[in-house]
Amino acid sequence: MKKENLNDINKDIYEVFLKHGIKEHEMLSVYKNCYRDFEMNFISVITIEEKYFNILRDIIWYNFEHKNEKDLSMVGNVFPHFMSLFDEINEIKYDDVDVVANELKDIKKKISNKNVYVVNLSGKEEAFNNINTKVNFIDKRKEKQFTNDKTSSKEITCYVYDELASKHMDLIKVNNLIDTLLDALDRAKKNESKIGVEFI
Repeated sequence: MKKENLNDINKDIYEVFLKHGIKEHEMLSVYKNCYRDFEMNFISVITIEEKYFNILRDIIWYNFEHKNEKDLSMVGNVFPHFMSLFDEINEIKYDDVDVVANELKDIKKKISNKNVYVVNLSGKEEAFNNINTKVNFIDKRKEKQFTNDKTSSKEITCYVYDELASKHMDLIKVNNLIDTLLDALDRAKKNESKIGVEFI
């Protein structure tokens, strides 16, 4: 390896490796291990189920943000930080740790109440990116309600199901997701680090 091709910082690292008895053919492997060590201390990576993250966002929008409007204009009106999480990058910055944690604690209290319904928003991805997208509501609790399966690609269908409290698996999964995020936020605050999320 030609040391003169390295920048100043890497030249210093190269010299440190030599002083520690690390041979040139071992340096790349050691360098990668150093990177992983730095990464683990600067970012806490967690895994969450994308299905239940989306279910939670749908529940929040329908039960706590949506009023009588038939579009997405009120998304993020009550919980702006949580509702915009991971829209652009699957990370929570350290500066946002406290505000996201506070919103999640409030969300956990609210979803434990009665009259909180499970909903599912369905539509093309591009439709969710426009706050003026029309939302069609279908109450699945009413067996004879007409269901229009020919929703326009420019529209979203919101299916309304039973109370969350009566759907035990969904309730457990949603609460586990919130707890996972809160635990990660607590660790990030203590370590002054950000959080990375991997969806499964």
